[in-house]
Amino acid sequence: MQSPREWQSLIDHHRGRVGDPFDAGLAQGRHDARASIGDSLRRFHRIALRPYWDQLNAMVGVAAAAWTNLLATRGLEALLNELHPSVRWRQPTLSVDVAGPEVCDPRCFAHHMTDHEDALVKRIPVNRRGLTIMPTVFRSGCGIWGDFDPVRGYSAFCLAVPVPATWQWFETDAPTAGSDVLGELLGLTRSWVLQACVDAEPSTTKLARTVGISISSASEHAAVLRSAGLLESERQGNTVVHRTTPVGQALIQSTRSRIPMIAG
Repeated sequence: MQSPREWQSLIDHHRGRVGDPFDAGLAQGRHDARASIGDSLRRFHRIALRPYWDQLNAMVGVAAAAWTNLLATRGLEALLNELHPSVRWRQPTLSVDVAGPEVCDPRCFAHHMTDHEDALVKRIPVNRRGLTIMPTVFRSGCGIWGDFDPVRGYSAFCLAVPVPATWQWFETDAPTAGSDVLGELLGLTRSWVLQACVDAEPSTTKLARTVGISISSASEHAAVLRSAGLLESERQGNTVVHRTTPVGQALIQSTRSRIPMIAG
């Protein structure tokens, strides 16, 4: 629990950045002021996050599955170098470009990482617990979490990596089992897989991200649609891309006026 003095220091730090939206009671450490913020956060979670939690978990699950597959097939070096454009691995150093902190405590680890002069690079060891790589849809850039030990100093234990989020998946007018004619014919998820390939030629991984399912499920649905003559697949290097056939396009066109499309 932070003391009133710590609350005051934190509020003073933010006041110059975002104006003065803070309840004066926070600086005094009043219980009612902290409870009010807690209630607001719970309401925000209930309205903005809870209804979409399954989709969010599916998105980060697709990324985690892709990373696991990359690690198993091509090794650690390939995984670290393909995580994100801002991450680079040159043994034994993992370089990460992180944006400056905007809303954190000036004493926190993020400030230690980015508070530098003349482009001084911070070099820190990985925590004894190892480095956890975490996919997230809540950041536009990578973030590093760490802690401080009196003997070893600062060390990193978590790397958050942003993954693509297909926000059309969260639209409130997304098709339902009762309104999606194509979904009633093919099954809801399979209809989305087919629609995602009509104006694009996604790889299996991108197809999974677009629809919000696992890579293995995307591959299975694509195989069924391919057997039905609605989809065709082509290997390009190490990936397989999918596109709708003329029959698949005609089927979509015949029902398009009645169902919203999933963006690719």
